[in-house]
Amino acid sequence: MNLSKLLLIISIFASLSVSADNHGHNSITEDISWKGSLRFRYERTDKRGSDLRNRQRVQAKLSAKKKLNKVFKGEIGLVSGSSDPISSNQSFDGAFTSKGINLDVAVIKAKYKGQKINFGKMKNPIYAPGGSEIIWDGDLRPEGVHGNFGYKFSNTSIGLNLGQFWVEENSSAEEIYLSTGQLVLSQKLKPVTITLGAGVFSYDNLAGKTTLVDATDSFGNSATANKYDYNYKMTEIFGEVKFKVAKIPFTVYYTTVSNSKAQRDDTATSFGLKAGKAKKQGSWKAQYLYKKVEKDAVLGAFTDSNFKGAGTDGKGHEIQVGYAIMDKTVINVTHFINETSLTTANSRDYDKTQLDLKISF
Repeated sequence: MNLSKLLLIISIFASLSVSADNHGHNSITEDISWKGSLRFRYERTDKRGSDLRNRQRVQAKLSAKKKLNKVFKGEIGLVSGSSDPISSNQSFDGAFTSKGINLDVAVIKAKYKGQKINFGKMKNPIYAPGGSEIIWDGDLRPEGVHGNFGYKFSNTSIGLNLGQFWVEENSSAEEIYLSTGQLVLSQKLKPVTITLGAGVFSYDNLAGKTTLVDATDSFGNSATANKYDYNYKMTEIFGEVKFKVAKIPFTVYYTTVSNSKAQRDDTATSFGLKAGKAKKQGSWKAQYLYKKVEKDAVLGAFTDSNFKGAGTDGKGHEIQVGYAIMDKTVINVTHFINETSLTTANSRDYDKTQLDLKISF
């Protein structure tokens, strides 16, 4: 990032920080909510047919939120990494050169009587059962307008998510945009909470366009001369159950996605189990996930970047355990046992292990 961009971002943060209290005094820190994290990662990747790869990576995040009045608040976030929309990791490389900082979040949030609308570049506003990344990687920050409209009746809640996101703007061709709609029904039946939902994610004007993010890589999707063969209109159906055993939180979830625009290889499924929560010193967490993502079930450029090394056309397992060695200081170990290139004659094993040290503040 050059100096002018850095000064611009700092000035934006400063403008969010300035506020006037009830007595007319200004404070650069009043009513600002800061949040951040740092993560160091060692990663070992063993892909059949390729050399064994070892690398060290770092991730840094910093965000500031400012409540402006009874309706509006603003949030700006910075993150490490490159322009990759689904990874904020920065590999240790380049002979100790300085590493890049990017604009991660820039969103205006409106909330009135429990109803919410976001404008800008935002964190994933759509309900993801069990934190599923089958449609969108957790680092993806969609850009556009999204509304979350919720209603509660005793122990039952209904949520409606509607979004319009701009993927590519073209001055001389059709824009590529994404329309989303999701209905979520949640029922509390002590000590169990059951959530069911369905959603539609429709990318328009994608067929025949150059592949997104990387003009030479379709990330598993069907493409001819690096142009998409299909549009992607995906329907997701999911279920999630949350409960506690001996005060330990558990989450079980299942989700399936199908793309009605593809002619074949159009389905993805995922099943997961989570236990515990690693936050306070001595606490722990564990997770198991199985996932199969067919070639054209979802848009490969935006799906989980860790599973099988990103993209579609793969299946396999993910196992993770984490332990908080101190408050807000966690060690995680994650192992992937995957298979990739399923539709080819030479499907390949893909194994990856990640060891993380993460602090949050």
